[in-house]
Amino acid sequence: MAKAVINLKEGVIELEGPVEFVREYLKLYRPALRQSLGTAAETGAAQTQGVVPGRERVLGGRKAKGIRRPSCSKAIDAELRAGFFDKARAIQQVRKQLMEKGLSYTNNCIRMNLKKLINSGLLNKVGAGRATRYEHAG
Repeated sequence: MAKAVINLKEGVIELEGPVEFVREYLKLYRPALRQSLGTAAETGAAQTQGVVPGRERVLGGRKAKGIRRPSCSKAIDAELRAGFFDKARAIQQVRKQLMEKGLSYTNNCIRMNLKKLINSGLLNKVGAGRATRYEHAG
């Protein structure tokens, strides 16, 4: 039996089963791992995972240093500076924009950070309820 945990930006994948099963799925997910973490030479800290002979366990590598997901507020601030809010946007549009950049946050997290930007005077809230839109206050 073997077990592997793959941590991608979109979520965590846990594989458990016979060694060949785990190896096959690790081969399938290898391009996604390289894309999200970069190669070991680029990050300087990532290690490939392997199976220990005799024990049949999949070893986990260290986390790549320096690769962190920005906070929700920093991601939304970056979109504000980039001009994304020049046009009125709904919560789902903001979430979709962040997901296209490989960042996933809850609607509640996005909503709280937009509310902070409204209170600071950087954004305006237009509409109410489901028709609420957020736009640059300039």
